[in-house]
Amino acid sequence: MKTDRLYQLTSHLLMAACATLFAGSLSSCSNEDPTDKMPVSGKWQISIPATIDINADTRAVKYEEGKLKAEFRTSDNIYVIKNGTLDSNALHPDQDGTTANLVGKLNGTYAVNDELTLLYNTKDDGTFSFAKQIGGHIENKELDNFDYAIAKVKVISATDGNIETKPATFQSLQSMYKFTFVDSAGESIKVTKLLVSTANNDLITSGSFLSTPNKTNGSVITDVASGVDAIPSNEVWVALSKASNSADTFIFDVLDIDNNAYMGTLDVKSEVIQNGKFYTATITLTKQSDPLTLKAIEAGTITIKNPLGLVISYMKNMETRVTSTKGNTSDITISIAANDVVRFYGNNELYCTVEPDIKNTNIQCSSSCYIYGNIMSLINAKDYETAKTLTGSFTFMKLFEGNTNIKSHDSKPLTLPATTLTECCYSQMFRNSGLTTAPELPAKTLTEGCYEYMFSDCTALTTAPELPAKTLAVSCYQYMFEGCSGLTAAPALPATTLTESCYSHMFVDCKSLTTAPALPATTLVEGCYKYMFYGCSGLKTAPALPATTLAVSCYENMFENCTSLTTAPALPATTLAESCYEGMFIGCANLTTAPELPATTLALGCYEGMFFGCSGLNSITCLATDISADLCTNDWLEGVSGGGTFYKAADMTKWTTGSSGIPEGWRVEEYEE
Repeated sequence: MKTDRLYQLTSHLLMAACATLFAGSLSSCSNEDPTDKMPVSGKWQISIPATIDINADTRAVKYEEGKLKAEFRTSDNIYVIKNGTLDSNALHPDQDGTTANLVGKLNGTYAVNDELTLLYNTKDDGTFSFAKQIGGHIENKELDNFDYAIAKVKVISATDGNIETKPATFQSLQSMYKFTFVDSAGESIKVTKLLVSTANNDLITSGSFLSTPNKTNGSVITDVASGVDAIPSNEVWVALSKASNSADTFIFDVLDIDNNAYMGTLDVKSEVIQNGKFYTATITLTKQSDPLTLKAIEAGTITIKNPLGLVISYMKNMETRVTSTKGNTSDITISIAANDVVRFYGNNELYCTVEPDIKNTNIQCSSSCYIYGNIMSLINAKDYETAKTLTGSFTFMKLFEGNTNIKSHDSKPLTLPATTLTECCYSQMFRNSGLTTAPELPAKTLTEGCYEYMFSDCTALTTAPELPAKTLAVSCYQYMFEGCSGLTAAPALPATTLTESCYSHMFVDCKSLTTAPALPATTLVEGCYKYMFYGCSGLKTAPALPATTLAVSCYENMFENCTSLTTAPALPATTLAESCYEGMFIGCANLTTAPELPATTLALGCYEGMFFGCSGLNSITCLATDISADLCTNDWLEGVSGGGTFYKAADMTKWTTGSSGIPEGWRVEEYEE
């Protein structure tokens, strides 16, 4: 036999109609799985396989009387692969109908026992794409673009230019689904756009049959209004191919005729869903508000660092949903054009761990992006609208740290609705970011470090959120607005029961802050106001400080370098604590009036450095009977103007000042910050 001759391939075909099984109406909002019964096989009893060319107008499948039927058309293409090489010629059915012979001329070399792969309606390069294999409202119309399948046959004769094969049994590469969409009340939802994906990222969207089959997984989308009959419908036909039969969750993202967004899910057990079959299901959809969303103002990229290997999904422009693989710690990079909208989802308890080393998810934008939507979509992808409880410590720690390109949206808020918090859950979340408006923080009971450094160095932030909590925790507000140089007003702080370091460093270097919030607590705790307004050079009015029960370092360096402050608040406490007023007014050069210091008994370091650098002061009343106690008053008047009048003891006996402006006999040492 000559190997370079053209051979005629004639295969006798037998085509059986697709057997069907309705899997039943299934609610996406329940925990029910589809029926455990296996569907009836939908194999094609023919001799030639194929996948679909997305540009072809083929007509191999019909839906009649609740069943699928397959028919041949003489215009259908069948390509042949042998040993990874695709024959350039296509074969065609010799007649329309349910049976046909496949005829044509092939250019390859063929011999008895050759294994051939038959592709039904692939492209002429052996590739296939399922990206558009979704139809709209069908009724009894032909199901265009669903007639592709694959079969393997063996050559049984190759003589005199003729090739014969054994009859081929075609297996459809996809299953057919008829989904009916309703709302929670059972009312139909008219679908204009549908995106189908799975939690396991298990849907095949494209690939090639040359050499080893190569497949790409992802999501499948359609514009139903421009589909089979261009009519929005609650009934949508979908052709889907799953990479495995393992347990999975189908995810449906839907737009209705009013452009409202909905989402629903369908859980399936292992081995229930198989390719090459026919299923129906009713999906209950829930109307969605915005999940965590980034909208591109300019072209660029969004990068998600995912060192914990969490499963994170994102949906871009309602066109594709991409899900990361569990355990994959590689960066996730999303290319964006101006006005692209990327929505984020996940079912992860936390996005940061600190032991033994800090590992945190971090989201960065290379160009300007608006940020809005509900952060809880990262915790509960399905029910984020009602989710209000965090359970993992350090939940969102550093999530947007350093993302200087995010901006608050004018009309769409960023929401952090959790009312049950965890340790350090929002710590450093937006540190050094471009956030311009802070989200609301509704929690009324706080946890240790929950808001520490949350907006630190957000220089574009002009408005702080309300802070309604009255039950505080250790370091809960520590450094919260540090470096927010654009912040013009502080939030109210209504709590009267404080905790250790609760407000420590809270407004450090908030240079635009002119008025401090009221601080009504009368019983203080260690470090509660430490460095609270340090560097607030615009602060003109200090809050009243009514506390009479002090604690270690409670006011330490509280107003240091508040250079616009002219009047100090009254300090009524008569019982002092270690370092309670240490460095309290350091560098307040414009302070002209000092508070009376009524305590007669001092504590270690209580006044140390208290008025260091207050060059505008010329009078202080100190009622202590002995202010020379070691370390009690070191440097507390260093820098106070000379020639002033200072008082000590209950009899108000005047002390005269020395040449440096410090009363004679008072210890003076260089103050070190």
